[in-house]
Amino acid sequence: LAAGLATAGTVSTEAFSNATVNGDGVRFADYFFNVQGAANGNFASYGVATFDGAVIAGQLDAQFGAGNWQIDNVSLALVQSNAGFTTDGLVNVHYTDNDDLGLQSPGASNPTYADGAALYSDAQLLASYNFNEVSSGYTDMIDLGAAAQIAGDIASGDLVSLYLFEGDANVAATWAGHNNNSYEGPTLIVDASVIPAPGTALLLGLGALVSRRRR
Repeated sequence: LAAGLATAGTVSTEAFSNATVNGDGVRFADYFFNVQGAANGNFASYGVATFDGAVIAGQLDAQFGAGNWQIDNVSLALVQSNAGFTTDGLVNVHYTDNDDLGLQSPGASNPTYADGAALYSDAQLLASYNFNEVSSGYTDMIDLGAAAQIAGDIASGDLVSLYLFEGDANVAATWAGHNNNSYEGPTLIVDASVIPAPGTALLLGLGALVSRRRR
């Protein structure tokens, strides 16, 4: 490993696009990021957040050397921005290959809550999270695990999109969007480590064996 480069570290990036989509279409633009269950009627909504994988890859290259890293874990940080209708409940976080940024300026094709299942038919569940209202400004940390799909997008410098949908009918999870005036928007946090040089594991194993024999 070159001098000055890390062996493990954490990097992050905020979503550059996010939207809340309810029965009337795209709402709140990028100021808020809400997920509300079907029991909320026309306010039932799903959320989509998109991150620039190239930004993460650039940060990792700077820490570990170009391409000399592996992603160990991914988390999603969401800052509560609560309202009178905020309600505890389950939220499911999915990976999707649908990186359509038209949600920011939907125009005539403005999608609605009812369109979610078709638009994100490729959705792959990464985590189920129990949202509990604490206070505005509180950060919910959602562990997404190794998330091979996200790791692949980052390695390729592609966009990373997450689709958040209700886990129960009554939930009304309320978070800040990336243009919120008070809080940070959806943020992707990546734990990574250096890729061991060829033969490193063998040398470490031989070293341990020699140490045991000396005892």
